[in-house]
Amino acid sequence: MNFDLRTAFARHVALPVKSLVKREPALRILREFDASQWQEPEQLRRLRTARLRDLLVSVGTHVPFYREQLRHLKLRPEVDDPWVILGALPTIGKEEYRTIGRALESDSPRGRPLVGHTSGTTGERLEVKLDSLAGTYCYVAHLRGGSWWGIAPGDAEFKIWGTGRGTARTRKESIQGSLKVFSEVAMGVTLVSPFFQSDDDLDRAEQRLFRRKPKFVFGYANSIHLLADHLSRKGRVTGPGWPRAVGYTSEMLVDSQRETIRKVFGAPVVAEYGSCEAGVIACQCPQGSLHTTDETIVVETLDGEAPAAEGRSGEVVVTHLMAKDYPLIRYRQGDLASIEGRSCDCGRGLGVMSSLVGRKNDVLRAPSGGIVDFIIFDKVMKDQPALRRFKVVERSKGDLVLLYELYPSEQWSTEDRTRLLRQCAALLPPDVRVTPVVVDRLPLEPSGKFRIIVPERDAADFLARVPAQDGGKLSEN
Repeated sequence: MNFDLRTAFARHVALPVKSLVKREPALRILREFDASQWQEPEQLRRLRTARLRDLLVSVGTHVPFYREQLRHLKLRPEVDDPWVILGALPTIGKEEYRTIGRALESDSPRGRPLVGHTSGTTGERLEVKLDSLAGTYCYVAHLRGGSWWGIAPGDAEFKIWGTGRGTARTRKESIQGSLKVFSEVAMGVTLVSPFFQSDDDLDRAEQRLFRRKPKFVFGYANSIHLLADHLSRKGRVTGPGWPRAVGYTSEMLVDSQRETIRKVFGAPVVAEYGSCEAGVIACQCPQGSLHTTDETIVVETLDGEAPAAEGRSGEVVVTHLMAKDYPLIRYRQGDLASIEGRSCDCGRGLGVMSSLVGRKNDVLRAPSGGIVDFIIFDKVMKDQPALRRFKVVERSKGDLVLLYELYPSEQWSTEDRTRLLRQCAALLPPDVRVTPVVVDRLPLEPSGKFRIIVPERDAADFLARVPAQDGGKLSEN
């Protein structure tokens, strides 16, 4: 099937059939999203208020945990301000979600849930359930984000992503992963595993990329960078005319990584922020703003339990307005960001996030209290041509192991190592000690993601699994 026919098939056959089989109104929601993004903020707030009230009425009637919470707070969703009620409800993290269990589910669900699993990059793998309709809204939010860059449903997409088959723990999970692959392929998606364990894996991905010439490249941030870096060292670039955009999610990119991707793919590098639990929370527009999916997601940023001041960084807490049978209300994402009280020049009425700095657990501090920003280590790598990528492992507060992976056939000289240590000393708080160590290969997470920061609570287990280049164990150093 040639490119044009495959694109037409995906857009006019696969998507409608998928919507019909799954009984999901994807096409209707896509039209709804295309219109609602241009509404004024006040009009969007009225829509959000109505949906929040419906959610609270539903969970207050059918979900045991929230029924008890509203009874205890003496609040009535039918008549009381839904925003006041939302602010009074407790926040929930992964541990609370796991502990409360079935009490967070409707006692009379209208359908079977979508079941997913968080990847475990925070150290906690969690099974999550979501209403089928809420899942459809998440999927359409991703399609809308692509449309801002000229990507239509059915356009060829090169996706570096874990399908769920490689990490499945049960037969059911494996079957679900296989069905997801089939669905993606029908929609014109070329799926590529993020587990690049060798240059041979990267060469195979390169061949598929240039054979397909996709309009959109999407995937885990560091996996995309690894492929871009591989192409850069071989002197290869894409184009002309493809891809139109490179979208990344799940992890943060530092400036040097983003620039490598931009040069190799010759296209804008676009952020999408989301999670397994909540779906697509925000997408970046061509004017650079990270717009929240206001029609279905309420995003709060908290400083402790209090709302963070406008423009100030806080922990991201989300509520999915369409998840009534398996609600996600005031769920702590574990990420840090800020909410801006401004409009965007693109004309969309959607809210704007900024200062998205990744996992709350990924913010390291010196014994004196100063912040250790992993961007520092990216800066000192710029004049270290032998170093491919890095991880920062916090053995204890102020004691960091800087793990480096070398490019094949490269040697790291004593002079370069000394210069790196000198630069770190100039940029880091004086009570932070850095031990640089070269390893054979920096491992990915089981999901295929690449975690830059390994906090103290995970450090001992991680270091025990990573052999140093001389064959010794880092945990013994």
